[in-house]
Amino acid sequence: RRGLNRDAALALTADDVAGDIEWDGDPDRIVNDVTASRPLGATVRAVDQASKDAYGTYATSVTVPAETDDLLGYHVDWLARRSSTPEQRIRTVTLDLLTLPDATVASILDLQIGDILTISGMPSQSPQSTVAMTIEGWTETISPAEWTIVLNTSPADMTRYVELDDATYGVIGSYVLADY
Repeated sequence: RRGLNRDAALALTADDVAGDIEWDGDPDRIVNDVTASRPLGATVRAVDQASKDAYGTYATSVTVPAETDDLLGYHVDWLARRSSTPEQRIRTVTLDLLTLPDATVASILDLQIGDILTISGMPSQSPQSTVAMTIEGWTETISPAEWTIVLNTSPADMTRYVELDDATYGVIGSYVLADY
């Protein structure tokens, strides 16, 4: 499976990025009141009351293909906890392929959806000095005077899976999902 707890496919520095890196703490991405159901099964609701008190109610309903009602409960609890606060994220990363070394350009062109990108050396006002992102897609522009790629990204830590006997991803109580 691609994208599960993998190392970065590409590591860049902030100097490799064309233009400004913009952090976004969009409150519309908050979910703190989740109702989930499963086909032919239960409906479960989880609420993060502290988040509701701080930010207001951000409710959603989802259908989850969980095998059991217990698994549905675990999923809805995780979703309510995981999305209950606004998360700073970088939505896009612009790369000017005409100014980067050939080896870096080759690595960029080898990227696939789901790959992990890290950017280190972030400015001091950034929430993190190094940020890891999952590549969700991109737009490439090619002309006689321009060759840019704008990567659409999401935080890489949004979905991590349990790996038994792993010091990082096998820790009970961490924000990881069990894959079944």
